[in-house]
Amino acid sequence: MAMHLATASALAVAAQAAGARWPQFRGPDGSGVSCDSSFPTEFGPGTSQWWKVALPPGNSSPCIWDEALFITAYAEPDHRVLCLDARTGELRWERSMVGAPRERGSGLSNPASPTSCTDGERVISYFGPLGVVCHDFDGRELWRRLLPEPATQHGVGTSPVLADDRVILLRDQDVGSHLLALDKRSGETVWRAERPDFRRGFCTPLVTGSPLFLADLLTGHEPPDSLYRPTGEGRGEGSRSMGSGRDVLVIAPGTLRIVAYDARDGQERWRVVGLPNEICASPVAGDGLIFCAGWTPGSGVARMPGFGGLLAAGDRNGDGQLARDEVPSGPAAQHFNYMDADRDGMLSRAEYEFIAGVFQQSQNALLAVRPGGSGDVTGSHVAWRHARGLPYVPTPLLYRGRLYLLKNGGLLTCLEAKSGEVLFQEERLGVVGDNYASPVAADGKIAIVSQSGTVAVVGVADGLEVLARNPLGEPVLATPAIAHDALYVRSRQHLWAFKPTIR
Repeated sequence: MAMHLATASALAVAAQAAGARWPQFRGPDGSGVSCDSSFPTEFGPGTSQWWKVALPPGNSSPCIWDEALFITAYAEPDHRVLCLDARTGELRWERSMVGAPRERGSGLSNPASPTSCTDGERVISYFGPLGVVCHDFDGRELWRRLLPEPATQHGVGTSPVLADDRVILLRDQDVGSHLLALDKRSGETVWRAERPDFRRGFCTPLVTGSPLFLADLLTGHEPPDSLYRPTGEGRGEGSRSMGSGRDVLVIAPGTLRIVAYDARDGQERWRVVGLPNEICASPVAGDGLIFCAGWTPGSGVARMPGFGGLLAAGDRNGDGQLARDEVPSGPAAQHFNYMDADRDGMLSRAEYEFIAGVFQQSQNALLAVRPGGSGDVTGSHVAWRHARGLPYVPTPLLYRGRLYLLKNGGLLTCLEAKSGEVLFQEERLGVVGDNYASPVAADGKIAIVSQSGTVAVVGVADGLEVLARNPLGEPVLATPAIAHDALYVRSRQHLWAFKPTIR
């Protein structure tokens, strides 16, 4: 069957540029995969090292468009966007913005944790205490949208993504969760979808319409006529414009469930339940399925005691609420910060009973979902589910028909993506410690980074095949990027570029 001419044109543009572009968190369409690039198997300080530069603090990943590499940093009170030459590491420009004082965050968090995104014309960055800022490729600020810092206790983790001419930002928090769509040219609100029953979350939403199509194409299926059409807009000749009749969705997992929103107006299209109370890993799509994984220590909390009993045991002043020092020991005391959504230091009945109900429904799980339908499609559209080897923070990697799950401690699980068949389960990579970076892949290899700063390179096979373990000597929380046949890794103090052949 003949391919639509607009589709063929879009594919030609994408194929030509793919090896030099990693335009958002986890690269093209948030897939974590580069189809036209590579990276070395063995590397480290002084080995296959293309370049290395010092960076201010931050946990964001590189965002790359051809020769421009964008990355963010934070050195109080400055929120910084930097543009480097992707081939040399040379600083092209740096812009500093003063935002509100940082109010929240754990020891590992940083206001510069979200990764920037770009359409080839503009680069869009998000900082929790500041909001969203847009620059052109020469460093001119085009607009700034100030936003209050989300109340999450751990700072922000989600990254902005583009859906045609809209910037999509997921702002799940303990009070006032919502999904926001901004005009990428002005920063004005296009729509806002409230998520009143969602609590804090840290994943980056997935924009479908492109990723599902590309995955089907790679497996031999014909692409739909509803593919994004190139706009021919300057540098961003591969950027995309929303046409009529297309089914472009924003997939936004969160507390207990996945919700798909129409990218045009923010209306809910369908939902699936069966996730834990808090989501860090982002969704991925391919082979006709959407994959969402979640694990938290809060899932499976023992049945919470009744609030009336807690009041009887601890409410010394009889005000019908519980201060921190009034809560009896047990699950209520352990999860006080999580339940005290409005941060007033008091636990009300409504706050307590809402979270008690959430804990009772919380399920650590990986869900494979067929997109489509309307309303609650849990019973009809969940193709399969899995409950072992689940990631806490790292996003699953879908690569060459296999789905990889990275559990803390360097434990890797591999499933057959279409069926959920286990190929290997919780195999040790030989690299201990927690994992915050997500796996990425190219050229038949997968790069998996530990918090301690060792990059394991794994081959694609039905059994675990560790090709190399490459220590960098610095902690790493940021997900690597792949472009220009190089692996870009941000460590605590540096940004490294490793390339197979250094000339």
